Amino acid sequence: MLLLTIGIVTFNYSNQLVALFVEGAAPNPGHSLTEIEGGADLATKTYVDNAVSGITGSNWIVGGSNLYRLDGNVGIGIASPTAKLDVAGNVNISGGIRIGGENLTCEESTIGYLKYDDSLYICSRHSSYDGDDLLLHMEGSAGSSVFLDSGEHNHQINSIGEVHLRTDKKVLGSASAYFDGSGDYLSIPDSESWDFIGDFTIDFYILSEDIASYQFPIVHRAYPVFRGAYHFYISQSKFIFSAANDSSTTIIDLQDTNIRLSNTWYHVTINRIGSVAKMYVDGELVATDNFADGIISYDSGPLIIGYLNNYGGSFKGYLDEIIINNATAEDNINGPEWEIIQY
Repeated sequence: MLLLTIGIVTFNYSNQLVALFVEGAAPNPGHSLTEIEGGADLATKTYVDNAVSGITGSNWIVGGSNLYRLDGNVGIGIASPTAKLDVAGNVNISGGIRIGGENLTCEESTIGYLKYDDSLYICSRHSSYDGDDLLLHMEGSAGSSVFLDSGEHNHQINSIGEVHLRTDKKVLGSASAYFDGSGDYLSIPDSESWDFIGDFTIDFYILSEDIASYQFPIVHRAYPVFRGAYHFYISQSKFIFSAANDSSTTIIDLQDTNIRLSNTWYHVTINRIGSVAKMYVDGELVATDNFADGIISYDSGPLIIGYLNNYGGSFKGYLDEIIINNATAEDNINGPEWEIIQY
């Protein structure tokens, strides 16, 4: 095992103030290490009192207890790296991450991951948020039909049909919710939590087993009325979110123009900040509505996950990590992890 903890290892810069820890096969410290770069005996280094010495014939440079290189890419588990550090496999980080000179941090309670927007990586998922109006981790034993709201209000979740937890497909945690497309859905009683007066966020993971069919994964609407209501649905393999104000005028119309695939996980984020609504899929902005202001509060029906009441459109597939955050101007969304919704 190579446990490289020799001060600072950098790529393309010789004076970074962070440490890189790399694990892989190699002799123990105090012995020679060959073939750092490739080819027999191209480089040899030894550990002496926490310093590195004796590197020859390599692009690696020793500076005191630091080891660095000024060009090329480094691959771990990959033979043709395409970035300064290209890792094929999981990466465990016990310290912080700095991007553009700024610290990227997640609180210890997160179940976080890193999300992308071009080259920007931000912490996007937290185990609980101040102001969360719904937080469904979809955790539990396989086959269970018990669903718990871990958000601020602990809403009652009613399981209808055969919707249940499965552990064979999930994104975070140990399970996700499975809907068989034959009338399965979750019903959550009406609440002010579903009334969008100002800013809001809806965030979830979705895998449809039949993406070409007409489906309604998340709905707060009693069909055919569309007044103070909203729904996220799938039509012709595309994601669509629409909402109507309390005067029955459609004020948000977000249509993803990309054809999506069955049996594929997608991360969907829908948010409104001020008068602008946006939809992101896997971190990519796919739709914007710049005239999205208005109150969405009239509908008094339950929030339904997996079905459009009085219509159908049963969802067939998996849903995981559903978050609804009803944030008004007076409710501050806490933590840098929410920056993902603004990009």
